[in-house]
Amino acid sequence: MTSLRVAALVLACLVAQLAVFVDVRVAGVAPELLAVVTVLVALRLGPEQGAVVGFAAGALWDVYLPTPLGVAALAYALAGHVAGLAAVGLHDEARWQRVALGGAGSALAVTAYALVGWILGGTGLVGRHLFTLVPLLAVVDTLAAAVIDPVVGWAVRPPQPRGGEGRDRRRPASWWTLRPRW
Repeated sequence: MTSLRVAALVLACLVAQLAVFVDVRVAGVAPELLAVVTVLVALRLGPEQGAVVGFAAGALWDVYLPTPLGVAALAYALAGHVAGLAAVGLHDEARWQRVALGGAGSALAVTAYALVGWILGGTGLVGRHLFTLVPLLAVVDTLAAAVIDPVVGWAVRPPQPRGGEGRDRRRPASWWTLRPRW
């Protein structure tokens, strides 16, 4: 159930990225919603799940990017893994830490995307503009992370048993669970 909610969240962010944030920009920069979701999921679930979500989100985003297929998948998987490792070292899992790391991790993902694309022969990815773009993107993605973090919390929350605490109501009770406790 959790993976279905995370997949739905990734798809919703992809649609929002393609439909809304193609034209809407803050200070000339569009937020990288898929990178933010990747980092926030990794902060809550750890490096392995962060890398898997990052790879899947990056692979979906790669279809729409002009660079070779797999560049965003690799960059987002790396960012998810690094964010998951950073979460292991957090002493207090406060919301402000996740939001700040969501913006910083997204900036890391975009930097990794530019570097990997440049290594694979992409032109115009690395230059002076990268040094002005990344800090601005970190600020914009931090704002986006503040909005997305509660939704990620819902998506990764384990399902609660129905009928309150106690035994699973879908399974028949055995004699042992029905006997009086004197």
